[in-house]
Amino acid sequence: MYIFVKKISDNYNVAVLSGSLYIMAPYHLTDLYVRNAIGEFVSFIFIPLVFLGIYNVLKRDNFDWILIIGCSGLVFTHNIMSLYTAIFGFGYLILNINKLKNKEVLKKLGINILLILMILSCFIFPMLEAELSAKYRVFEKDTMETVNSVLFHRLPIQQIFVSSSDKGFVFELGPYMIIMIAFSIMTIRTLKKEFRKDYLFFLFAGLLTLIMSTKLFPWNIMPSFLMIIQFPWRILVFTCFFFSIVASINMGAVIKRFSLKDSLIIICIALIYIIALGGFVKYSEEELKPVEQMKIGNLTGMKKEMIVGMGGGEYLPQKAYENRFYIATREDRILAIEGKALIENEEKNGSNLQAKVTTYDDDTVLELPYIYYPGYEIMLDGMHIKSFETENGMLGIKMPKNENSLLEIKYSGSSIAKSSILVSIVGVFGTIIYLIINNKKREEI
Repeated sequence: MYIFVKKISDNYNVAVLSGSLYIMAPYHLTDLYVRNAIGEFVSFIFIPLVFLGIYNVLKRDNFDWILIIGCSGLVFTHNIMSLYTAIFGFGYLILNINKLKNKEVLKKLGINILLILMILSCFIFPMLEAELSAKYRVFEKDTMETVNSVLFHRLPIQQIFVSSSDKGFVFELGPYMIIMIAFSIMTIRTLKKEFRKDYLFFLFAGLLTLIMSTKLFPWNIMPSFLMIIQFPWRILVFTCFFFSIVASINMGAVIKRFSLKDSLIIICIALIYIIALGGFVKYSEEELKPVEQMKIGNLTGMKKEMIVGMGGGEYLPQKAYENRFYIATREDRILAIEGKALIENEEKNGSNLQAKVTTYDDDTVLELPYIYYPGYEIMLDGMHIKSFETENGMLGIKMPKNENSLLEIKYSGSSIAKSSILVSIVGVFGTIIYLIINNKKREEI
């Protein structure tokens, strides 16, 4: 964040202030210390890297490979933040569309995109394989993309200005930030022309994301894919980012001979206010509940069911989700659901299973004690056999009439998953090579 703001403002002291405000943003601290939303608060690291990378590509800087680190880290960290960062990042590119006419810029952008896609292969292709192999809850309409959830969790506008004592979360910007943003009217007139376009983009994006978190924004008419945000106040991640830049540039513009001392004074004021906000956080041991008392998947009261229904059960196959009671109460062994079979010497150890199987009918269907996901390797007397999803959302196989056959099961990952890992490894090495080449060019300059 410091490096990015230093480049777009050409001011070290503004950059110090910006990085500090970003770290100390109340919503960031809420994410970190109250919600403990690990994926979301780690995404704060990568968002500045993405924009710094885009800036370096547009400026034909040899540090453009930072875009690869930012994008890859963000996708592996938080998919929702990745989607929204891609939207705002694309907007930032469009703002500078004239620079995309330069062949060197296009070349750098193309290389970065190619290496990003290669590194992300180990995530993208197994995800697509899972989506195509069965119906999983996460891909179903109204599971993650829920209009009702988005509309319900919009913030009242007053929570942007004053924290509510009964909510436990702090969403407000803080008066120090609001005052600094108010100086934007003066700053726009004094900024140098080469900085004005970027500044206006960050100011507009900050105001837009702030409104998007509140009841003022018309979420009900937005495209369904944007509903993946689930809680509109999540968008405050970007408000923190954009406003930390704008507020700092404002101070550099309106305070004559803005110095490090000025930055430190503002940082101290912000810190004192943030410490005071701790009083609005409600957190006590009485509010912590054992997992057995959680409402998720609470059908039988059995501990293992809580694993079956973890979260909203969104990563279960749809059939498994509909049969959670069955899965939670079924015996943890192979079951013959069509035809007759004798199962002997069954040994299950995690994702590995071995048993002697005798089937008395052709096309006997066995349901294995695993929820259906691609990547299980099933061997019958050393020969591979295909699996399928049963009506209960479990892993199933069809067997011919056999006597005393050895059935072996292990999870090894699908061929697509294994191949995509190799592509990702090549992408990592390609990035290292690209970094070395760029470093040599910089030394020659």
